[in-house]
Amino acid sequence: MIVDYDTNPKYHIYYIGANIIKAMRQDGEKEFDFLDLYGSVKEHCDYLSVGLFMLGLDWLFMLGTIKAEKGKILRCF
Repeated sequence: MIVDYDTNPKYHIYYIGANIIKAMRQDGEKEFDFLDLYGSVKEHCDYLSVGLFMLGLDWLFMLGTIKAEKGKILRCF
């Protein structure tokens, strides 16, 4: 189940994905390095682990919001 009512909302992939999109929009670039993007998101979400960040990226990839190409993360919006 994607929505879990027993956990804090900041740990949901919806919220993490939204923070990733926010960081991508603020930077203004179309192409991102994994660690640079993680660092940008981590500035606002100090609780974020690499595992949670990857789940957020997976979620955005499944939605078609991002794609991977030549080791970079590309935004599709």
